[in-house]
Amino acid sequence: WLDNNSFTGPIPDLSGCINLKI
Repeated sequence: WLDNNSFTGPIPDLSGCINLKI
């Protein structure tokens, strides 16, 4: 997953967003 992608679209990269927060 990409950091930028998770920010622009948290829907397709939900797991990435959670990992980023942790």
